[in-house]
Amino acid sequence: MKLLVVIVTYNAMHWVKRCFDSLFSSTILPTVFVVDNGSTDGTQSYIQKNYSDVIFIQSKDNLGFGRANNLGLKYALENNYDYIYLLNQDAWVFPDVFEKLIKISLSNPEFGLISPMQMNADLYHIDKNFCVGLFKYHNKEFINDLYNDNLKEVYETTPFVMAAHWFLTNKCIKKVGGFSPVFKHYGEDNNYADRV
Repeated sequence: MKLLVVIVTYNAMHWVKRCFDSLFSSTILPTVFVVDNGSTDGTQSYIQKNYSDVIFIQSKDNLGFGRANNLGLKYALENNYDYIYLLNQDAWVFPDVFEKLIKISLSNPEFGLISPMQMNADLYHIDKNFCVGLFKYHNKEFINDLYNDNLKEVYETTPFVMAAHWFLTNKCIKKVGGFSPVFKHYGEDNNYADRV
């Protein structure tokens, strides 16, 4: 299985080491595709110097989140990647997260977009924006299962989950396309999730 991780960077020096080191400590090593949106803090040179295996695109303009990610989605389709993982620059993954997500995807092919639980950096609290999507719309079943220690592999929980950690199938991207260029920053993941 070929996996492409797409990261859009903008002045990411504070987070880049933790983010990238987590990817290269994974049990399934992905190809990493970075689009830099015009950082001014040395992010570009740091990535190119310390992570030479990364595919690095320097944008002349700040493309915003969706249009920058679209460059990665296009590359994934052109190069026949099976899975694409969109990862925010200030986020990171555990070593086995890709292995688990691929297994879940193979067992549940009806889902084109899967998100793992998204936690705060303290690893104790669920990210508040993730909670909004998870609990706002419904999901009494999830809460009951959590309370009763009977969690399932996948929950179709909500029409929206933020794109800080999105695991997408090639089939989903072929069917849905990329992000709408109408949204520069914020709202593009809502729109994409609606289309999925």
